[in-house]
Amino acid sequence: LTTTTAREKLRNLLIQILHRLPHVEPLRQHAPDLMSLLLYLLRIESEDNAALCMKVIIDLHRTYSRPPSPSS
Repeated sequence: LTTTTAREKLRNLLIQILHRLPHVEPLRQHAPDLMSLLLYLLRIESEDNAALCMKVIIDLHRTYSRPPSPSS
């Protein structure tokens, strides 16, 4: 692996970790920062990594764009 390929693979793995994080209430406070980071990465990453960023962005938006559900 070349250095560029190894770095791209590492970034891909890190984005995959973000994608696999459970979307639970404690993550809500970090969602805006994650969204900003992912939107930045979307512009600079390779096509494969950008597609994965979009999946995470969509999941975050779907989960956290609604107000929190009331506690029982």
